[in-house]
Amino acid sequence: MTYQGLLLIASVVFGATSSLAEKGQEKKNTRIAAVEVETHVQPSLEVGLSDKIYQTSVENTQYARSDRNLKVSPHLALFRPDALQLSNDYFEIPYSEKVTSIPFVGLGMSKPLAHWHNVTPSIVGKVDYTYVEGIYSFKSQEVLEVKDSIQLHWLQMSGLAMVDYQIPGAEYLKPAIFVGAGNQLMQQSGTLDGVNQTFWVPFYSRGMALSFFEQTSPNGDGFGGVSVGATYLKTMSSAQLVQGWSFDLGTNIRM
Repeated sequence: MTYQGLLLIASVVFGATSSLAEKGQEKKNTRIAAVEVETHVQPSLEVGLSDKIYQTSVENTQYARSDRNLKVSPHLALFRPDALQLSNDYFEIPYSEKVTSIPFVGLGMSKPLAHWHNVTPSIVGKVDYTYVEGIYSFKSQEVLEVKDSIQLHWLQMSGLAMVDYQIPGAEYLKPAIFVGAGNQLMQQSGTLDGVNQTFWVPFYSRGMALSFFEQTSPNGDGFGGVSVGATYLKTMSSAQLVQGWSFDLGTNIRM
């Protein structure tokens, strides 16, 4: 083989080697660029996802504090009976013929269950008490007119399902509607034989309420506004008649 042939072979081999080296370097540079792009994109995605998780966590915390905490509600009520009569085997005493309104003192506790588009469903428990005393004229089962001094201890216990609505742009107002049922312990006593008796009187109720100046701060415990309401009550028992409207005024304490 001549000297010129060797030079020709060497130049061909060198050219091929250089081409392969350039292609390898291009592939390496491409991989480095891809890694750099992934490195820059990945932190951006992580930061955006972290911000979204944090915002959701803050919103959930605010709902948990402001809309899902326990509320205690002491209140006063005025019951105006359409019918109020207790009967046993001996007497029928028509309280509503003499009593036009009966004041109650009570305590309620409510627990919101969820929050959805300014609507909050809650469960409510209430206990109310009053004492009635007076001289009443009534009839015995033998249709004899009698008169006696009557004392009545009256305890109402009820559970309610309530839904309230937060008015957009008017955070100081929150209307609500509710339905419920419960039982009444009514202990009647007097001086005549047969008057003394304890009654258990089941009832159902429905009504509406309006809260004012309720706090919306997620960290606000304590005063939770003032509420007014109207409740219609009627007994489920045909033997005992308790029916009428109750008007409530109370305050809310957030726990």
